[in-house]
Amino acid sequence: MFGYFGAETEVETYFGDSTSQQAKQLGALPSLHEKIPLSYWLSNTHTSTFYSSLANFEQVYPVFYRRYTYWHKEDGGNNVLDIAIRRDRALELNDYIQSGDKSLPPRTVLMTDEETAQVGANDAGTLVVLLHGLSGGSHESYVRSTIEAIYNTYPDEDSHVDCVVFNARGCARSKVTSKRYWSAWAIDDLAACMDFLRSKFPNRKIVICGYSIGANILCNYLGRMPERAHKTVDVAISVSNPWQLKKAGDLLDSYALGRLYSRAMTGGLQKLFKRHQEWLLQHPGIDATKVLAARRLHDFDENMTCRLFGNKSADEYYDLASSDQHVGAVTVPLLVLSAADDPLMGKSTLPFKQMQGNPNVVMAVTGRGGHLGWYAPAGEERWMNKVIIETVGLYTEKQ
Repeated sequence: MFGYFGAETEVETYFGDSTSQQAKQLGALPSLHEKIPLSYWLSNTHTSTFYSSLANFEQVYPVFYRRYTYWHKEDGGNNVLDIAIRRDRALELNDYIQSGDKSLPPRTVLMTDEETAQVGANDAGTLVVLLHGLSGGSHESYVRSTIEAIYNTYPDEDSHVDCVVFNARGCARSKVTSKRYWSAWAIDDLAACMDFLRSKFPNRKIVICGYSIGANILCNYLGRMPERAHKTVDVAISVSNPWQLKKAGDLLDSYALGRLYSRAMTGGLQKLFKRHQEWLLQHPGIDATKVLAARRLHDFDENMTCRLFGNKSADEYYDLASSDQHVGAVTVPLLVLSAADDPLMGKSTLPFKQMQGNPNVVMAVTGRGGHLGWYAPAGEERWMNKVIIETVGLYTEKQ
């Protein structure tokens, strides 16, 4: 309904020292060197961000998923991997509506035992792995918009381009089955699932893309486990990463709309807490009353996240979990997409200094775009999806 009038913004591209050949190829993507068309009505930082949060996207991006459950043997917990299915398959829509488990997200069904045993492929091709944002999941509109854009570009299964969403523990209506949970600092779950995907798709190029806090987790993985990540990831994309969590949190607390954003995000975390409190309350020191009374992210993390992971304070947790300090150690090509007007983080959190010595990092910063926004005029693709598609094409067309 929005988007019949246009606006524009520009991209500034930054490179590390002695840029690698692969990073140069990323930096040469067409969409990094063109003016970006934006919906006139959604070109403002706050209208774009509010629209992302409040609009009803149920009737758009109708992506279908088959859900694979990856079990962690060491603690009995799990992550669900939602594999996106092309709609040209013979799908029984009713199976997705009446899946037998009403707690599943829309258009999602559990894999059968036979399907679970057959996950993987030995062919060459590309596997796109997507990491959602805070308290989100495969059902989020920004995730589905990317998958639909990729499958519209590669509509045939013969293209051997597939998408899978890594869902953090307890997200996307998955079930928590142990005391372990997720955080912006914890990367073991992602590392284990990436090892699994590499083993199941040994000949695929793997493109991994993280959004918001998912981008922070991704960059922590790439920088804290560089040797392990180098074996599983061919190229990575970070979208709207908050980078410096304390600085981003202080920014939100500094103005009225920021405090509203913080409260809304806290509400999403509290919904997850309510869903999984049977397990989470087994951790000593967690007071459900205090957790549910939190009105900003700092208060929630002080009373919940810190208790889960043994941090002395929310500030200590933020300092530990911020991915800016690890971007210098990334050994795979990494493309960073951010908007200077992102109201949740601002341009000041971007790791310009930290990336300077790394030849593998390219940063593209737009003047406008908000947080996970970049909404285009009607009939045009969002800028972040254009860049992701071009990156997928760069690695797919080599094969």
